[in-house]
Amino acid sequence: MALLCVNRLRAVMCEIYKIINGMSPGYLRIVTLKEIPYESRSVVLLDQPKIRTVLYDQRSIRHVGAILWNSLPNHFKMCSSQKDFKRIISTWKGPSCKPVFYAL
Repeated sequence: MALLCVNRLRAVMCEIYKIINGMSPGYLRIVTLKEIPYESRSVVLLDQPKIRTVLYDQRSIRHVGAILWNSLPNHFKMCSSQKDFKRIISTWKGPSCKPVFYAL
């Protein structure tokens, strides 16, 4: 897996973290992510939208962000600050498989 690709995915994950924790503009939260109510856990899971087109849906931050966020270990998601999240995500090696959205 190329280092450039993993760095791009880490940047996407940092944006997703900011959106979930209210550190980004409000319109991004409305447009991009929908949380799944999951009462037995304290972590946030994101709804993966139905894909209609590869170009506009499969490579969107809404789809890619949900897949990546849901694949992260829980201790990544429960960071208390953005600084801690960036430190921990820098150790992340990327997803274990090579999905289509690597063309970001």
